[in-house]
Amino acid sequence: MQARSYWILVSVYVVVLLSAQSFLGYGIDLFKATWGEVALNRTAYVLVAIGGLLMVVLGARLWRLTTFRDRCLIALSVTLYGVGTMSARFPQERLHYVGYGLLAGLLYAGWSNPESASSQEANQNPAWIRPAFLALIVGSGIGLLDELLQILWPRRYFDWEDVRINVLAVAVGVLVAIPVVNALQRQTDRDPRGRRG
Repeated sequence: MQARSYWILVSVYVVVLLSAQSFLGYGIDLFKATWGEVALNRTAYVLVAIGGLLMVVLGARLWRLTTFRDRCLIALSVTLYGVGTMSARFPQERLHYVGYGLLAGLLYAGWSNPESASSQEANQNPAWIRPAFLALIVGSGIGLLDELLQILWPRRYFDWEDVRINVLAVAVGVLVAIPVVNALQRQTDRDPRGRRG
């Protein structure tokens, strides 16, 4: 995929993410009124479990291509994902980990393109530092913007705890993205034509 097309898709994802958060309160109230709070909690856990399962499946598929450091990052990110989602105050807070974790992964993957770094920069720092830093800063900024936009909506409000959750979700997403992108790059380096062998 070309860089421009990729960043257009990421931009669309950001717009959908910010829009969904603004209308989420209405959907949650309707869900609770229709099926009850217990069903809302169970649904949130199912969505979070699907996200966790996808992390595990992705990690298992890439395991042979990962280094020890990559495996440690995967284990740390799965642990943080579990702790964060289980300690959330409300069911909808658990969904922040899925939404902002995916955002961070998309940002990191976009900025970790090997052609985008200059050779001098690549010699001075490990290749993952700059894209990880950019993904963390931009993803966290979007998480803050999400909360600021909620001031404009009725029945929504700015909450520093949600900002903290968004930043933590972005950090977890970056921790997942680093080993995944490294492993995929190693696979591409082994077989540049994309054949599986």
